[in-house]
Amino acid sequence: MVIKKSISEGIRGAIIDCATATEYLEKVKNQFNDSTKAYAQTIIERLSTMKYNGGGVRDHILSMSTMAAKLKTMNRRLPDPYVVHLALNSLPGEFSTFIVNYNS
Repeated sequence: MVIKKSISEGIRGAIIDCATATEYLEKVKNQFNDSTKAYAQTIIERLSTMKYNGGGVRDHILSMSTMAAKLKTMNRRLPDPYVVHLALNSLPGEFSTFIVNYNS
């Protein structure tokens, strides 16, 4: 009962009652693991479809790097060369000189 009272109503309602506290805490853990996977999938989709929309290129690349760092904290690490590839491909053709200079 003490554990249930310390958990918010929204989470408490999503978890079925259990006989022991250990079993209940395991179900709470599983509930959050599933939501972490969905959140990671959302970040990966945003990262792979992100396009430069104006403003500073540095800010654009830093936002992509931040998304990749969030994935690392969820044990869903993307290789750094792949993140660089995504960042360079998200830039429009007017930045082709920048891309060539980076690749060389």
